[in-house]
Amino acid sequence: MIGPAKLHRLQLMIYTLLALGPWAIVVASHGRGFDLTDEIYYLQSYWHFEDATVMPTLFYVVLRPLFSLSGGSVAVMRLLGMAIWLVISTTVTWVTVGFLRRRSYPAGTLLTDRHGAYLLALVPVSGAALYYSSWILTPSYNWLTLVGMAAFWAGFLKWIEPNRPKWISILGAAIFSFAAAIVFWSKATSALLLMLYPICALVANRSAWRSLVRPATVISGLAGLALGLSLTPMSGMTMMQGFDALSRGVEYQQTLIPGTRDGPLEIL
Repeated sequence: MIGPAKLHRLQLMIYTLLALGPWAIVVASHGRGFDLTDEIYYLQSYWHFEDATVMPTLFYVVLRPLFSLSGGSVAVMRLLGMAIWLVISTTVTWVTVGFLRRRSYPAGTLLTDRHGAYLLALVPVSGAALYYSSWILTPSYNWLTLVGMAAFWAGFLKWIEPNRPKWISILGAAIFSFAAAIVFWSKATSALLLMLYPICALVANRSAWRSLVRPATVISGLAGLALGLSLTPMSGMTMMQGFDALSRGVEYQQTLIPGTRDGPLEIL
């Protein structure tokens, strides 16, 4: 006879396995299929990043260390990308659920119950695998933008979370600034959109400015931003070369549309 406690644990285990089911399918397919258009462009960009100036993005420079770590193996790089996205999506889910659980909610809701919150967290963790359902498996600028935006959200919540130790706010500012820089190299317009979040947070919480904009928090945010922007020099391309490559990418995109008069912002 199974007791209520054991039955409850068994249910949680079954739900966890069901949630990880899509990830098992994704991982099982890591060595299958190859796209001869976008995917081959990504790999060529990793191999010859100095010549990859056909897109207004530098994802291939930022992701080059991951490519080197995989030894040039497409299957290994896919697995590394899957592992990173699973960890990031799980982390940001738990940070979000934890942030919401510390707010005031009526008794009996999912968020007020520890097991209910766990089940609620399984939904986005499982859904994160859906990224691979309509796109290629090899990490790309879409993957990098998604990972960066998720990391930004986790850091942002830690920065604005009330009644937290100072070091958590400082760490959160560093994380969201670093993530914003990563997104900038991957898709600049997405990074500009992300920066509206801290601006809106400061406008909406003018009474909490002192706690949100401490000197240590500002310094950590600037340090995170500088570290993120320096990822291109660390990968073999100076920052000025990076901005030049972005400019040439915009110019090339303009040639794809005959007669276009769109400027850099419209192309981005």
